[in-house]
Amino acid sequence: RQPGREEIWLLEQTLAAPTDVTDPSACAVLVDRTLAHFGSLDVLVNNAGLGLYAPITEADPEDWRTMFDVNVLGVLYATQAAVRGMSRQASGHVVFISSLAARRVPSPEATVYAATKHAITAVVEGLRMELLGERDIRVTSVEPALVRTEFPESTHPSAEEFYAGKGYTPLE
Repeated sequence: RQPGREEIWLLEQTLAAPTDVTDPSACAVLVDRTLAHFGSLDVLVNNAGLGLYAPITEADPEDWRTMFDVNVLGVLYATQAAVRGMSRQASGHVVFISSLAARRVPSPEATVYAATKHAITAVVEGLRMELLGERDIRVTSVEPALVRTEFPESTHPSAEEFYAGKGYTPLE
């Protein structure tokens, strides 16, 4: 703090809007509410995700459907709604939180999860091409390695044992 300098305080507004990303109309409502509340939509961070790990030969196909519904279709629904809003204002930024699994399958139990993340890579690349030169809307993909989440709890007796067995510390 320097004497005589005016302090500037930024009061951030937030809008809590729990949304089922597997419902396209709910994603559209989320964007409409955001635009109504703030007047613009500057950034969409696609961070909804689900990992249900099992070998293909032992997995429940409903788990596959659930992962694709959330990790791929949910991302598409939210992205479509947001980009439509961003297009009207001619600017914005769509951020996809993906995974290193988008580039390589980390284990046999994570094959279908990795397939959903590979699909997100295709979505990111296609959306970049679609928006190229037409609008000032940026598209970014973030692909971290192992992150501490609740994912192991769905398929392992202990998340701590799961992470301890990795040999390195996950991102927090």
